[in-house]
Amino acid sequence: MNIFEHSEVLTFLSERADGNMRLFGGDSSANRDNFLQKNNLGGCKLVSARLVHDSRVEVVGKDSQIIIEKADGLVARQKEIVLAVTVADCLPIYLFDPKTKVCGVLHAGWRSLKKGVIREAMSQMKKAFGAEADDFLAGVGVGIGACHFEVKEDFQQKFAEFPQFFVRKEDKVFFDLKALARFLLIKQGVLEENIAIKPECTYCLEDNYFSFRRDGEKEGEIQAMMAGITVI
Repeated sequence: MNIFEHSEVLTFLSERADGNMRLFGGDSSANRDNFLQKNNLGGCKLVSARLVHDSRVEVVGKDSQIIIEKADGLVARQKEIVLAVTVADCLPIYLFDPKTKVCGVLHAGWRSLKKGVIREAMSQMKKAFGAEADDFLAGVGVGIGACHFEVKEDFQQKFAEFPQFFVRKEDKVFFDLKALARFLLIKQGVLEENIAIKPECTYCLEDNYFSFRRDGEKEGEIQAMMAGITVI
C-alpha cells in the first residue's frame, strides 16, 4: 500500500490468479510457497494465524510455530518473518511503527472489529515493543465494500452504536466495514493522516479476488487470499 512505500516494511495481498491460500487443503500449501517465491520472500519464515473471528493477537518471534492457533492478528519486529492471515471479504489491516520497526497484520471481519482486535493489537505492540499509537502507519486493505455488505436486523442491533456506518438503499441496509475500521484506528490513537484505505470491493471484482459472500464454498472448501506483512 502507498502509505508504506517509503518505510521499511512490505505488505501484500494475493489475488485469485495466485490460487486458493487457505491454510489447509487442496493446492493451498503449494500456492502459498509459489506466491512467496514469486515475491522474493522464499527465504523467509511464513507464520500464519488460524482464525477464530475474535480479538486475540499473538506476538511472533523466531521460535514461534508456523501456525498460530486461535488468533486473528500477528505482530513481530524480526526481519525474515512474514506474518499472514487469510481473507475472503474480511478486511486485512496492516500496521507498522517506523520508530520501533514493529509490524502487524489483522484479520478484521465484523466480529473481530466488534470484539476489539485493533485495540488488542495496539496494546500488544506497546507492551512488547514500546510502540506508540500516534507513530503508526495503518493500511486497510481490499475487502467487501458497503456496496455489497448487506446486513439484517440482528446485525443492526449489534452495531446500533455506529449508525453513521449504515447505508440504506430502498428496502435494504448495508454497512461500511472500512469506515468502521478507520474510526476504530483513530479511536486507538492512530493519526488520521497516517491511515490509508483501499477502496476496492472483493465482491465487485470477481476476476481479481475471492469473495465468500459472492461465491460461498467451492467443492466443499472456502477460497481465500493471503494478506501479509514483513519488515525489510
